[in-house]
Amino acid sequence: MTPLEKLGLIICAVGALATAVNLYVGPIRYLHFVWSGRPRSEWHYVSGIPVFGSLFLWVGCLFLTAEPGLMWTAIAVSLFDYGGLHWLIGTMIYMTWFHHLES
Repeated sequence: MTPLEKLGLIICAVGALATAVNLYVGPIRYLHFVWSGRPRSEWHYVSGIPVFGSLFLWVGCLFLTAEPGLMWTAIAVSLFDYGGLHWLIGTMIYMTWFHHLES
């Protein structure tokens, strides 16, 4: 493994950690709160680490092109980043195209 590939792996590890934080503070923390029997009125939203998890994973992929297994794993992990830019774009498209149907 070359030094640039090691750098890519470190960048992906930081991105995966940020993704794990976003995944926890998003759906996992909420489901744990609700399933523990506490009333939803006591729920307090906590923001994760927006954009950076996916960004680090995608930048790390640029250094991991010689390791396709690691590269595709990083891309797959980035899909779980609820604070990622791709989720923002997807939400904006959904709200633009389909939100008027609910009104």
